[in-house]
Amino acid sequence: MRKGFAVPVLAAAAVVVALSGCGGKKPDHVPTSREAAPVLVSGMQFAAVATEAVPVVRELAGSVQAASVSQVSARIMAQAITVLAAEGDVVKKGQPLLTLDDRELRAKVLQAEAGKRQAEAGLQQAAAGRRQAEAGLLQAEAQRDLAVATHERFRALLDGRAVSRQEYEQVAAQERMARGAVAQAEGAIAQAGGAMAQAESAVAQAASAVEEARTWLAFAEVHAPAAGRVIARRIDAGSMAAPGAPLFVIEHEGHLRLELPVDSALSGSVARGTTLVVTVEAAGFTGTVPVTEVVAAGDPVSRTFLVKADLPVSAGLRSGQYARVSLALGNRSALTVPAAALVRRGELDGVFVVENGDRLAYRIVQAGRETGAGRREILAGLSAGETIAVSGVERASDGARVSSAK
Repeated sequence: MRKGFAVPVLAAAAVVVALSGCGGKKPDHVPTSREAAPVLVSGMQFAAVATEAVPVVRELAGSVQAASVSQVSARIMAQAITVLAAEGDVVKKGQPLLTLDDRELRAKVLQAEAGKRQAEAGLQQAAAGRRQAEAGLLQAEAQRDLAVATHERFRALLDGRAVSRQEYEQVAAQERMARGAVAQAEGAIAQAGGAMAQAESAVAQAASAVEEARTWLAFAEVHAPAAGRVIARRIDAGSMAAPGAPLFVIEHEGHLRLELPVDSALSGSVARGTTLVVTVEAAGFTGTVPVTEVVAAGDPVSRTFLVKADLPVSAGLRSGQYARVSLALGNRSALTVPAAALVRRGELDGVFVVENGDRLAYRIVQAGRETGAGRREILAGLSAGETIAVSGVERASDGARVSSAK
């Protein structure tokens, strides 16, 4: 069985070898009877690929932040009664944000006002005592004047022996008593004046106590320190507010800035006044802004330092938005072509290169960013001096012939 099967196989192999030997050498190209001629394309413009100085740009990521932010806290420790603002609310300067339990503070105001009324009553009593002392002085002075006049008259009578020495001495004693009464009345006035001053001081002290109590009562209502937007609320009704503990965070309106962490390797390329190109896609904003502040101290963990730049007023800008920032670091030499010369096929970019003087060849290139004035950088695929089609590329095809590539 095996022997009979092998004979036909060997015979077939011999036939194949014989046929191949008789064929001779296979020609490299077998011309066809009708070969298509290259298509002639006209109306195109061409240019040589050249180098130009393009800016070296570093793309960085930053964020929009409020330039001024207020941490709002309570001045007293009390329970929150009513929360009047929520996150995202736009508030005006002085607008109430929170009310606290003020019962104890109101009681202190009433107590201070009662003390003031008592001090005012004491002042009125001291004033009445002063008036009484002044009336007593007037009466004592009148009695003294009468006693002095009587004494002078009795002295003349004594010289004329019209009165006795004893009568004269009685009148002189009455004069001395009248003068003593005047001195005593003057002392009473001085004492009444001291009481008056003490009462006035008590009234002033009581008024100050009332003002202080009312000031503390006003602290039971927390107000917005400036116009802006509430970006954080950290208290609910029923919670206890403590002095210094942040209750609200408010970013001031109309003043936003860019905050940009920059790699420490670029520290020599950024300074105050450096121009940044900022794009905030969420706000539809693109513009150039100068650096206004460079924080000297860097972050030892991320190896970056913070750069700040004031942003212009724009309706769509909000704090927390992502910003794409372009930082120019100088110029470099690069190959560029007109953007109109690029022909996109699928996911690839290419250009039509003139080869052998009159033939077009589609060559895939790696295109970079726009360099301005409608030109694109070519990262790979072309060399300086090569001639490419720059207009009319929609009529071009790979292998087509051109009449002139000048």
